[in-house]
Amino acid sequence: MTLSIFCLQIQCSTSTTCSNISGEDPQDALLYALGYVGVQDLLSVEGVCKFLRDSVRGDPLLWKSIHIDESLNEKIDDETLLLLTRRAQGNLQCLSLLECMKITDGGLKRVLQSNLKLTKLSVPGCIRLSIEGIVNNLKDFKSSGAPGISSLRIGGRYVTDKHFKELKNLLVVDECLPRKVHTPRFFHDDQSSCDDDRLIDIEMCPKCGSFCL
Repeated sequence: MTLSIFCLQIQCSTSTTCSNISGEDPQDALLYALGYVGVQDLLSVEGVCKFLRDSVRGDPLLWKSIHIDESLNEKIDDETLLLLTRRAQGNLQCLSLLECMKITDGGLKRVLQSNLKLTKLSVPGCIRLSIEGIVNNLKDFKSSGAPGISSLRIGGRYVTDKHFKELKNLLVVDECLPRKVHTPRFFHDDQSSCDDDRLIDIEMCPKCGSFCL
């Protein structure tokens, strides 16, 4: 149990006493803090008490951004991912899957079908996701009437010129944002991040003309 979860458990078990003494509800602070907790800790928080379990499972805003890293990636398969993303109740905006070996093209398709507000997708190292599957899934996603993906990270895959052009055509450029000139990044630099404003983590090598991730 992490220190943060231990503190939540103590605060939750004493919330009634604290409320009676101060006249304020410490549960409000707990709910606020949950917005800054990652997926693994959110899942751990569920086991602290009924109040936190109901709060975590019932608040779709806590699941607007889902990042699965080394702490959970071996446990996440298609069905588990679908259940997690459903907690956002259609409000999922950012999905980051780092080396999730069990996620397939079909699993990603089901997630996209139920989360039309998704704008950022990162799937580096998800070896069961094919580049053809990603392209086809994004085609279906865009044709479904979704706003579209504005940030895509697919690090670790071979892409052809055809793939690159298809992906760029499927991504959405926010015309309201100022255009920036980006310095080329190579050698797998920070390829899993969705935090910058680049459309995609693919760039043409200035020497050989091939596409690098």
